[in-house]
Amino acid sequence: MRYSIVCLLLSVFTQACAHAGGFRSLGIDSVLVLVDEHWGDTCILSDPPVTCLTFREYSQTKRYVLRSGDSGMTFRHLCDELDVLPKCQQGKAPMDVRCKMYFFSSDTVMFTACVDRYKTLLDGEYYLTTKRLHKVIGEIAKMRETGAADYVKTCDKHEIVAGKDSLLCFLQKRIPLLFGCSAKAGSVDVLLSCMADGKGRNVRAYVSQVLIDGVKMKIPEVFAEELKGFINKVVRWNENKERTIFDLMPIRVSFSLNEKTNDDKSTVD
Repeated sequence: MRYSIVCLLLSVFTQACAHAGGFRSLGIDSVLVLVDEHWGDTCILSDPPVTCLTFREYSQTKRYVLRSGDSGMTFRHLCDELDVLPKCQQGKAPMDVRCKMYFFSSDTVMFTACVDRYKTLLDGEYYLTTKRLHKVIGEIAKMRETGAADYVKTCDKHEIVAGKDSLLCFLQKRIPLLFGCSAKAGSVDVLLSCMADGKGRNVRAYVSQVLIDGVKMKIPEVFAEELKGFINKVVRWNENKERTIFDLMPIRVSFSLNEKTNDDKSTVD
């Protein structure tokens, strides 16, 4: 009994300090900090909000490289503040990211952190952005710009890892029933949009268009709801710790209803 309690307490402590110990246990020796030019300006908002995945594409940034040796104090202050961030939930509003950090061990990116005014997405977990962290990033933004971010590989890849064949089969069966004779020998393109969490679980799906021989068809509401439910239940994406449920991912399903058409031409992209 006593052993079990000790193990439980150790487990809780380990989980609470998981991100705190990461800097040391993973041998983090440098941080690439990208700071948006509007950092700290609460009157300027991005439309749409910039996410962790879209930050480098849509933000004008200054770049700073902190190394444990030549910028030791700033490096340590940043890591210390990230260590003590309180955990929080993702929430119903998207982040508007103004700072992104890449944590290196030698030349390998171990994890990233994305910071907005209220929250920080650190290695796939959400934390509250503290005033002290704001202050440290503000101090970094006053430093002399150094380094380049061109060599950092982005993590914005989205790939369906389960459910492609099931989705294709579902649409091949349902489309002829919905549109009847007008689709007997037509080519079909179904345009969809999805939102998924960092673990790849689909949380939202939208039917954008159904095109038959290039002609836009009216989508019955009942079918749209049925398809959304099917996608959320069956489709799974690759894991991506930078992905939030506000990142929109398009899917295009193409096939032909002509019996003579080779099935190999059917695609889900």
